Amino acid sequence: KNRAALAALRRQFRERRTSKRYFALLHGRLAEDKVVVDAALAKASRGGERVMQHAPEGKPAVTEFRRLQQFRDATFAEALPVTGRTHQIRAHAAWLGLPIAGDARYASRDSLRLWRERGLRRLFLHAHALELEAPDGQRLQLSSPLPTELKEVLDIL
Repeated sequence: KNRAALAALRRQFRERRTSKRYFALLHGRLAEDKVVVDAALAKASRGGERVMQHAPEGKPAVTEFRRLQQFRDATFAEALPVTGRTHQIRAHAAWLGLPIAGDARYASRDSLRLWRERGLRRLFLHAHALELEAPDGQRLQLSSPLPTELKEVLDIL
């Protein structure tokens, strides 16, 4: 609510002293319970749209994917970004060959069509937990439950 608190919060994110956790539905099966993607990312243009893609000369980026539930052709996972690059989780999921369900930017048209047929009208990526330091020095753990529209997609699977 004030400039000093905002500056402190920005500093925490920049110095990677926060913890962010996301729920994601991957189109495909994650091969192991835990997969760590350490793949540098750089900006690129695809069809006039800006995307991030793996490039050795890009900025370092690390994401950990943890399998929570396996389905026939999908994996409900938790994604933990170690670094904080633009579209990092989406780009790393696509790099694995497991784009996030409903991702109009990184998934194929066929994938997008399949998820729309299953009732998904948005990207299945949800920030469910955030840990940071409050201005008084106390650690805060914030959480947000999975929205009903995303729960319904899991129920269909």
